[in-house]
Amino acid sequence: MALTLPAAVARLSREVIETEELIARALAAAAATTATVAQAQVEVAEAPKGAAQHALIRLQKVTASLVAAQSDMLRTHMQLRDIGREIMGPEEDCPDNGFTSAELSDARKVA
Repeated sequence: MALTLPAAVARLSREVIETEELIARALAAAAATTATVAQAQVEVAEAPKGAAQHALIRLQKVTASLVAAQSDMLRTHMQLRDIGREIMGPEEDCPDNGFTSAELSDARKVA
């Protein structure tokens, strides 16, 4: 059975928001792990400082990748919202989650 336009819109509405939330949760988890490693460097005398530093460098890369993924997901959300407006007209229930128009404009420039 083919996917209908209303079904596609409903599915995408759910999935985009869920994906954004999962990326944000992953970012928060990576930040918490980074904080724990840094705290262990300070508070655990027998912690191998060099190995922990290498782990922090990798965690920083993970965090940067998640921030980039979050930005890409925001741009994807905006593109899908624009496509939806072209096809179906304005949508009232797609909030910008507190982003200012300047931030959205900056995000579009990066895309």
